[in-house]
Amino acid sequence: MNIPVKGKISIDELIHPKVEAEISFILSEELEGPDITGEQVMEKTEWILPALEIIDSRYQNFKFKIPDVIADSTSASRVVLGN
Repeated sequence: MNIPVKGKISIDELIHPKVEAEISFILSEELEGPDITGEQVMEKTEWILPALEIIDSRYQNFKFKIPDVIADSTSASRVVLGN
């Protein structure tokens, strides 16, 4: 799934990919629980990176129900973390 910076993605391996710009938080340790605050996240953040998430799905136009997308690995396909 992880593509290095300046790496190549073969479009032939994907069905109909889309790209989402993301912000990645690299944490020093895992956070658990439903009531985590932004302050707690920032306390455990080592650094923040830009990222591109390449999503893909076998469902036409990404039309699916929640159980379907969970069973289909949530449309996750590739990710590129910036420097």
